[in-house]
Amino acid sequence: MLKVYLTRGSQEQGVWLNLPASPAEMGEAYATLDNIDSENLDTPILVIESSVSNLKRYIHEHDSLEQLNTPAARINKMSDRDADIFSGALDMESINRLEDIMRIANNLQEYKLLPGINTRGSWVSTLWKAEKLIFIKAHGRFWIMNGWL
Repeated sequence: MLKVYLTRGSQEQGVWLNLPASPAEMGEAYATLDNIDSENLDTPILVIESSVSNLKRYIHEHDSLEQLNTPAARINKMSDRDADIFSGALDMESINRLEDIMRIANNLQEYKLLPGINTRGSWVSTLWKAEKLIFIKAHGRFWIMNGWL
């Protein structure tokens, strides 16, 4: 589930829109916003609700609704377990734009849910204790790799 609250005007009045949304649903939302303020057409996303707990950290107020439809459709098909994996992957990866979100969503099979591992630190600590760490240098940085994941 992905739901956004779109706003207009200085009073931050707005409308909720469930994504993915059809062109007609988007049109209805924009018509409602035009009734609030038809002079200032700036329409930021003020609030984000999602079944992926941390997704709101990676969506920006001026992201395109049309582009957000794609990850929203993907999220709607996710099981609770996949949503948890997606949430963890978002926090582990570098997210700079919507394309990064989609890259992760489309490659969830590359990630594993490990009980008790919810930060990079706990992951490294677990691997260190298991003596399964391999350090490699790539792109000028050292990366921690592990042979049993």
